[in-house]
Amino acid sequence: MDPRDAQELWWDDDNYEHFEGRRGIHYWEAEEVFANGPVFTRNPRSGGGDYFMIGQTDSGNFLTIVVDMLADWQALLPITAWHSTAAEKDQYRRMRRRG
Repeated sequence: MDPRDAQELWWDDDNYEHFEGRRGIHYWEAEEVFANGPVFTRNPRSGGGDYFMIGQTDSGNFLTIVVDMLADWQALLPITAWHSTAAEKDQYRRMRRRG
């Protein structure tokens, strides 16, 4: 499954609590990024998460969200997130221009 084909973000108690308790980023902000047409890049780090989902919230804040693909459910499992770096914002803009 291509992450762009995902129909939803999938939340369980663990990842919901992780989002609500760290870095000042709420689960609903991840939902906004997902709904607003993010870009996806392979996670270059080994360990957790298949992709970086980079995009903007409704208020224009850029977030980078590490997600795992759940192909059986056509969903993405958010693992962690942070406020996007300048390089990640540039990557988002470049990829959006390319379509």
